[in-house]
Amino acid sequence: MKPSLRPELRHDTRIVGRSSGNRLVFVVPAEVWAFEAQARLVFVHGTQGRFDVDMSLTELESPLGSPFLRVHRNWLVGLAKVRELRWKEGFMHLFVGEGVPGTSADTRGVEVPVAGDRVREVRRHLLAGTIGVVSRRARGGVATLTLARPA
Repeated sequence: MKPSLRPELRHDTRIVGRSSGNRLVFVVPAEVWAFEAQARLVFVHGTQGRFDVDMSLTELESPLGSPFLRVHRNWLVGLAKVRELRWKEGFMHLFVGEGVPGTSADTRGVEVPVAGDRVREVRRHLLAGTIGVVSRRARGGVATLTLARPA
């Protein structure tokens, strides 16, 4: 049996991306906001910028594990880097990065669409272990979030 050329992710594993000019950039998973598949390319978005990665989202998903979640066929996001969940034109979107849009000039990140069939799973993961928000069902079975009021 041939050894795998793709090692399992360890806490000290770095992701190698390619920037313009064929320079290699080393990114630690904690600095990754999201991975995006676009045409036949995959990009890593993070604190250092956006770089090409020579792996598919499917190949990245398993070794990255639970800190990352597939939210769309073209997006894998770092759950700890999700800063905002919003509904836009009837679809869920996440802002992944640093800061919250509209609150600071230092906001950097990407807006990520969530596939309709993954909305419940994404909400479940994002709300696990949180406080300050009450989840309730609106008419028609559409889930909504409301801010919890202190007692």
